[in-house]
Amino acid sequence: MEQRMVSFGEAVKLAFTKNYCNFKGRASRSEYWWFVLATTIVSIVISPLGYINELMGSVVNIIFTLAILLPNIGLVIRRFHDIGRSGWWYGGMCLAGIVAVALIGAGFAMMTMGGEQAMGGMLVLVGMLMMLAVGVWSIVWCCKASQPEANRYGDVPWME
Repeated sequence: MEQRMVSFGEAVKLAFTKNYCNFKGRASRSEYWWFVLATTIVSIVISPLGYINELMGSVVNIIFTLAILLPNIGLVIRRFHDIGRSGWWYGGMCLAGIVAVALIGAGFAMMTMGGEQAMGGMLVLVGMLMMLAVGVWSIVWCCKASQPEANRYGDVPWME
């Protein structure tokens, strides 16, 4: 039995219906990456609204971000489950991202408020390297092939 690739339309439909707030089970690579493509396309389409009307662009971006927040979190967690990883890894990656942003902010604050320039620059560098490492790590895990057998998170998704 082989894993069937989910189509673009199926992935978007699943994310906003059956799996809107689903953090259990598994998600195939195709389900994950088609959703990423769909949200990227929508982001590109709505981004010029900010140039037409700043308030309207901000409101539309906030609404879109909130609409995809839970499906996206659930999809990443289910994608991690598909490769045999706990969803808590995603929580750790998010926490590392928050720490990285805090380091970058503290570094820029130190550099602009007459503080230690070298130390501020080092904090910014460390924060940016942390963000890069977390981003690459997340992408690598989301690109990994599914475990070919059922695991503790469920059956192989989309078997025919």
